[in-house]
Amino acid sequence: MVISIDGQKYSQTEVKDQTVGDLLVDIRASLADSGRMIVSIVCDGKVLEPDQISAVLQEAVEKYLEIDFQTAVPRQLARDSLEACREFLLDIEETVRQIVDHLRQAQVQEAMELMGPMFGRLNDSYRGLQGTFQLLKIDPESVELSAGNAGRFMTGLVEKLRQIKLALENKDYVGLTDLFEYELAPTISEWRELNNHLLENLSV
Repeated sequence: MVISIDGQKYSQTEVKDQTVGDLLVDIRASLADSGRMIVSIVCDGKVLEPDQISAVLQEAVEKYLEIDFQTAVPRQLARDSLEACREFLLDIEETVRQIVDHLRQAQVQEAMELMGPMFGRLNDSYRGLQGTFQLLKIDPESVELSAGNAGRFMTGLVEKLRQIKLALENKDYVGLTDLFEYELAPTISEWRELNNHLLENLSV
């Protein structure tokens, strides 16, 4: 069988009687001083999906003809994630404006149709920023923005979304409009500030 890292043959380990999980430990140890991290595992040409990994890690290495561990530099991963978030946030900001316009004109159905996709992008952006902090081992409380630190900002965002959910459940469209215009819109602006701040620091 062939074991490789980023397509380069790896021959520093004895695989007999090892599981894929044992091999993963060895590969991680070999990368300890490289500044790289494993981002995906390819078994016999197929990238493992997140829900497959736990089961495959228990399997014998010899079950596969080829296993390739693909790596990346954490800073580059974070930069890619933040650049994607920047695009999401610009789109979310515009969508929030459209939702407010529809609600102000009592066009509830039109506003609702925009909310689902927007909340999906909002969730993706939140997870992207949260993942960046974890990836770079940065405490959000240590990042200062014009409106306070990033930790309080992210907690505040969750509370604003809870209030929006409650207004939707109560069909309080007047309150919902105010929440989007005076709470969520400024929050997205702050979020963009945070995203740009992290990107600028990664460029240093």
